[in-house]
Amino acid sequence: TLTNPLTTIGGFDRPVAAAFSADDSTAYVLNCGAECRGGAASIQIVDMTTTPPTVDPLGKIPVPAATIGFLDGTLLYVAGTAPGTPCTTGAASNCGTLSVVDLSGRSVLSTAEITDGYHNRIDMGADGQLFVGAKTCSNVLPPDTDQRGCLSIFNTATSAVVIPAFNGDVTGIQAITNRHVVYVAQGG
Repeated sequence: TLTNPLTTIGGFDRPVAAAFSADDSTAYVLNCGAECRGGAASIQIVDMTTTPPTVDPLGKIPVPAATIGFLDGTLLYVAGTAPGTPCTTGAASNCGTLSVVDLSGRSVLSTAEITDGYHNRIDMGADGQLFVGAKTCSNVLPPDTDQRGCLSIFNTATSAVVIPAFNGDVTGIQAITNRHVVYVAQGG
């Protein structure tokens, strides 16, 4: 007799991605929230060792926006663009947010302003450089001196953000192990 392998877990708010612990015992589900026409963006922790999997009873960890994440130990880097988030610097009118979340303390340690758009690419390069890519961002084109596209590079040691001048959607990011090289495909 075959059993139904499908298990339904409720309580999510437009889930779009998940990061898994190294041992696959925990899933950190990213709830897109308002960016995806839902309520509020958050991280929902799911215990994958129970049958069926169970949602953490302590509730969701709220974040400004969440469409992609990168897990590094107990830190989860989460990127997204909450609707109507203005930029504090530069020529772009809208910006996204990168949140550094301490999973053990269940709190956002810091946030950084990054490009807007729908963030769907992320990878950690050498020396703690986190590459975050988006599609459908607000490209800033020449002759503006603040030219930029959909790529943000976050330094995890200093929290500094670099936004290169190349334009277009980021369609691929690949860090190369044991080398100080990250390949990025951008602009189609």
